[in-house]
Amino acid sequence: LMKVQKGDREYVLGPTHEEIITEIATAYIKSYKDMPKTLYQIQTKFRDEARPRFGVIRSREFIMKDAYSFDADTASLDKSYDIMFEAYKKIFDRCGLDYVIVQADPGPMGGNFSHEFMVLVDFGEDKVALCKACGYAASTEVAACKRPGNGGSKDKEGKLEYFDTPGLKSIEELTSKLTIDATVFVKTILYETEHGIVACLVRGDHEICDAKLARQLKVSKLQLAGEETIKKVTGAEVGFSGPIGFKSKVMIIADHTVASMQNFITGANKTDQHVKNVNPGRDLTIDQVADVRVITANDVCPECGKPIMLQTALEIGHVFKLGTKYTHAFGSSYLDQNGKQQDIIMGCYGIGVNRIVASCIEQSYDEEKGMVWPRAVAPFAVSIVTANQNSEDVVAAADKLYATLCDAGIDVLYDDRNDRMGVKLNDAELIGVPIHVIIGDKGLQSGTIEVRDRRSGDKIFVAVGEVAKKIVELVG
Repeated sequence: LMKVQKGDREYVLGPTHEEIITEIATAYIKSYKDMPKTLYQIQTKFRDEARPRFGVIRSREFIMKDAYSFDADTASLDKSYDIMFEAYKKIFDRCGLDYVIVQADPGPMGGNFSHEFMVLVDFGEDKVALCKACGYAASTEVAACKRPGNGGSKDKEGKLEYFDTPGLKSIEELTSKLTIDATVFVKTILYETEHGIVACLVRGDHEICDAKLARQLKVSKLQLAGEETIKKVTGAEVGFSGPIGFKSKVMIIADHTVASMQNFITGANKTDQHVKNVNPGRDLTIDQVADVRVITANDVCPECGKPIMLQTALEIGHVFKLGTKYTHAFGSSYLDQNGKQQDIIMGCYGIGVNRIVASCIEQSYDEEKGMVWPRAVAPFAVSIVTANQNSEDVVAAADKLYATLCDAGIDVLYDDRNDRMGVKLNDAELIGVPIHVIIGDKGLQSGTIEVRDRRSGDKIFVAVGEVAKKIVELVG
């Protein structure tokens, strides 16, 4: 929540509205006959973003469309979810966006099933894992990493050896100084959870996926341990943590890759020291082995085993099956057909309106002239540019065409400035209007008006009497 002080009064701006909408639904839904029900809103949202950036992509104020479905059972929720899912596809298709639908982590929203609608753009904040071979698509927070094989015969276990690494805390520093590949190292990251301290082990070149780790541990609180906690648990300064010799009880969870490693190097739980030839089983006991890392471009598709591709993406829509997380907490129930109280089942759906605009711009422009708006979201469908505003014939033809198109319900930008045609046409192209109509004396003398497609650059010359009909056809 974001707190705002206005005079002597304090206000709270909600970043999302599951709680409020659940209370509203509770007041009106009493029976299974009252469902299915979907409530929606399009309004300004406020979030206390720590690092606002990328223009309208990550801001503290933005426009969002929310919807919440309320159903009596999971089968009905599935139907509501599918209806909204298909509606979102139609919206993004009409907006002319190139997008992918990926399996996603519900995160703090709750529930156990969700999809994200992602546009593939260079400035995106997320990465998605895509497989061209089978069509698999998932966010990196849920994309599964295939478990490594046994690897055949095992190497002889080496003797534990502690060695000095003064000031070398990061994998980058260690690999650079020792000229040893990162795949030989294991990182030990300590977390605080509601169930105690957890040490998560991943290979040196891998990163922990907090979402996967939280799901595996079934915890709601998962945060990196602070400096004092690390010192207390390991007896060493930050940067030298390892899985051997903790000073207090710590649960150890290791990624599949670590569990299959031998003779690896890790922190020694001693300041300025590491230890090599560490082997699971002999030197440490792993409490859980699971997929807890972020997928990489070196991994393979979890579905078909073919190469995986990571792409930068931007989320424009998200759909969740929330289940009873909020309704159970708020006591939101209904009477079923047998007269028994049951929890209402919820779904949640959101579209970032600002992000649609940003995505359209990023995916629809050319290097020379700028923006090309998709027709469904263009501020104007047609621009009329006069070559000579001092010509009575030109002005009369432009005025008539403008009135005809407006009567047909088409949004038209009529540039009647007394300026050079090149200047006006350049402005129309920069604005990104999809269709340009150029009216000049020369064309009128031959009985035609020029119509240009902004995206393709194609030009056609249409008879004056047919131009309105042709434009209505092009606008669709």
